[in-house]
This record gives sequence, structure tokens and C-alpha cells, in this order.
Amino acid sequence: MATLATIFDRLTWARSEADEQTSSRAADSAFRLRAIPNDDIYFFVKPIDNSKVVRVADPASSRACWKSFGLALGGVALAGGLLAPALCVRLNGYQIESLRQEQHELQVQEAQLALQETVLRGPQRAAQMAAAQDFVDPTPQSVVYLEDNRENRLAQR
Repeated sequence: MATLATIFDRLTWARSEADEQTSSRAADSAFRLRAIPNDDIYFFVKPIDNSKVVRVADPASSRACWKSFGLALGGVALAGGLLAPALCVRLNGYQIESLRQEQHELQVQEAQLALQETVLRGPQRAAQMAAAQDFVDPTPQSVVYLEDNRENRLAQR
């Protein structure tokens, strides 16, 4: 580095000494390592044995711990109390929407069943079933009238 002291040294040295210094510096600098930062600082490490030290109970710190725990619990309860109605509204909205979808599906299913019932109860379906099972209208001679047993039932009582 070119500092003011280096400049003055170069001016005041004799040429022979300067040549000698530079040649020895060049030889030394080839094998020299740069300095480690804070190499001149020494930290003394003293072994400390705390095995015989007994902690003194501090009631103030215990109270402070319980107070902070209580405040945190109260904060969580307050936040839960403030967020609970909004959560209930949202869940009820989802439930209402699912019930609306279910109602729509049931209405579609009811309409399909009503259409099927109308088709199955129609006179054309009855005629088809009669033809398929060889049903014929009865003749007046094949009709059998049952006796009226109401009079017999009243007499038995």
C-alpha cells in the first residue's frame, strides 16, 4: 500500500538498501501467508461449573408466567368468539345450498316418476297388458254373483 510513511521511506533510503530490501521482501513474500483477521486478539476461556448452584424460586416470575398464559388464553377465546358467528353463517350457507341441490334433484325425480305413473296407468297400457295376458271381457253367463251375507252376520250377533 502506498501510505505517506512508505513514500517518505523510499525517498530517504539509499539505493542499495532499497534494492536489498526489495529483493529480500520479494523472496519472503513468495512464501508468506496473509494475516488472519483479529489474530492478535486472545480470548481466555475459563471453565465454569454450575452444578452446585441452586436456583432461587422467584414468585414474581411465576405470577408473570401465569398472567401471560391467562392473557393468551383469553385472546384465543376472544378471537374464537368473534370468528364463531361468521363460521356458523358460512357452514349454514353451505348446508342450505346442498339442501337446495337435493330438493332440485328430488323434484326432477318426482317429475320422472309422475310421468312413468301416468304412462303405466293409462288405458293404452291396460289394453296392452290385457292383450299380452289374453284377457277377454266376461260374458253375462260367466259372471257369478256372491250371496249377501250381511243378513247372516247380523243374525249371528
